[in-house]
Amino acid sequence: RSSFVALCSRLRVAGFDGPRLTGSGSAVFASSKNDGELKAAIKRFDGGERLYAVRSASVGTRLVAAP
Repeated sequence: RSSFVALCSRLRVAGFDGPRLTGSGSAVFASSKNDGELKAAIKRFDGGERLYAVRSASVGTRLVAAP
């Protein structure tokens, strides 16, 4: 629990909106308003966790590993 709370705090500080657990609890996700804010938040994120940028597509979703 404390590691989840700490991760959520670091995501918010970086600029991500509303970090949450997935339904199964195996991953954490957060959103951003646009690509510019997403890229800035990824650069500001302080942590060793792997970040993935996921965007809506016309059919399904597209998963892109963050640099």
